Amino acid sequence: MTGRRGYLRRDHPRSAWFYLDASWEETLRRHAGRPQRDEFGAAQMRQWYRPLDLLPDRCETVIAEDSALETTVRRVMREAGLVPPRPTPSDDASADPPGDGDPSAPA
Repeated sequence: MTGRRGYLRRDHPRSAWFYLDASWEETLRRHAGRPQRDEFGAAQMRQWYRPLDLLPDRCETVIAEDSALETTVRRVMREAGLVPPRPTPSDDASADPPGDGDPSAPA
């Protein structure tokens, strides 16, 4: 892979890549709500728009346009390694105070 994205992948191997799979109609709807909406319009955007324009090695996680914001944020945070993994039962046990687990037992 060449270009800027290739350098990013090479220099930052722990990177996470995401692609929002938005239809043309959804792209236009979202653009209408952006502060930059008057800087360029549908005609220019049509020249740029490529449905499912993924990188050659398909490294992106594809997110559907109907994915709820909260679900999408959780997924991105998890897949990008920005949140700790969920504790396992053995992790929970290590947080117990010393003793046999009986809160009335002396430590």
